[in-house]
Amino acid sequence: MSVRTDKRESNFELLRIIAMLLIIAGHFVTQSGALEATTGINHWFAASVGMGHRMAVNLFVLIGTWFMVDLDFKPSRIIRLYGTVWFYSVLITLICKVCKVPVSMEEFVSAFFPVIRRAVWFASVYIGLMLLSPFLRKFRLLTLEIQRKAIIVLFLLVCVECTLSTFMDTYLCALTWFIFLYLFMCYHKECVKRDCSILKWNKIWYLLIGVAVYAAMIAAEGICYTFADRVPVLSMGRSLVIQYLSDYKSIPNFLSAFCIFLFFENWRMRKIRLINVFAGATFGVYVIHQIPVFYMFLWKNLCDCDSWINDRMFPLYTLAVIFCVFVAGVVIDQIRTVVFEPFWLHSPLFRWINRKMDRFYQSVNQDNNK
Repeated sequence: MSVRTDKRESNFELLRIIAMLLIIAGHFVTQSGALEATTGINHWFAASVGMGHRMAVNLFVLIGTWFMVDLDFKPSRIIRLYGTVWFYSVLITLICKVCKVPVSMEEFVSAFFPVIRRAVWFASVYIGLMLLSPFLRKFRLLTLEIQRKAIIVLFLLVCVECTLSTFMDTYLCALTWFIFLYLFMCYHKECVKRDCSILKWNKIWYLLIGVAVYAAMIAAEGICYTFADRVPVLSMGRSLVIQYLSDYKSIPNFLSAFCIFLFFENWRMRKIRLINVFAGATFGVYVIHQIPVFYMFLWKNLCDCDSWINDRMFPLYTLAVIFCVFVAGVVIDQIRTVVFEPFWLHSPLFRWINRKMDRFYQSVNQDNNK
């Protein structure tokens, strides 16, 4: 069922860890209010480490689709992923309820239906992509030229359009984007296999471009934020930069993420077991710190963010929070994987759902394997 840690490619697994650290940082500075409350050096630091979390979403999907487009479809992967979301959603919500953390009836109900109610949005959308993947895989049957033309049209309709228009962030927006990334990765991997990709620079150039695009957006945000009171028009400029940083569908966001991904794709890194183990828990870390009834309590109460916003030690404090949340999440998810998950994987309900889904997708899988 699970991918053994010694089978994982550590270059991608290291990128997965970096992406999760960026996501934790972004959730911390935005959900706690630190990004807007900080000033001076603290604001520049908060923006630098915290505004990359939506780019990190693209990194996660690019990594996932890199493997997904070649893997045989197995419903058990989806059921297992759903089990992870449900376990944390219900457990953490119940713990919060017992500990007198405010939990509304809507939040309580959503905890038991976390994917349908989209309590953890990324998990809901990614599971949706996995359910569609056997059908999307038909894209690879098209000729490379038709694939390229389809990608160009989709890029114009989705990426360019989202860059020029106002920010929209609904479930369907996210699912449409994830589908685009899946099809884009189908085309990219086909180009790599045929050695016909035009992207043949030294891998360092990809990293420099990806980081430079992100750094330019951060610098623009910081300048606009600093001088907006003196030059009112800069507040509009800041809103546009924040939109590009926040919208994973924007051209700058996608360009930065894909270039960084290309660096790690071309980095022939030896397998490092510790990296692979930590990376295997990143999805659990994400779900743990983003349960709706918990994350504000995490930032405001457990981490006491408000007390540090104007402190000169805020940068070190932020790094400590990111590190502690990540490591604690990894430990918790390892415990879940070893102690609790086997009960789910060997349960009659798991086997029944897997059997039903196997039957539903049987004809599609057979056609894909021809």
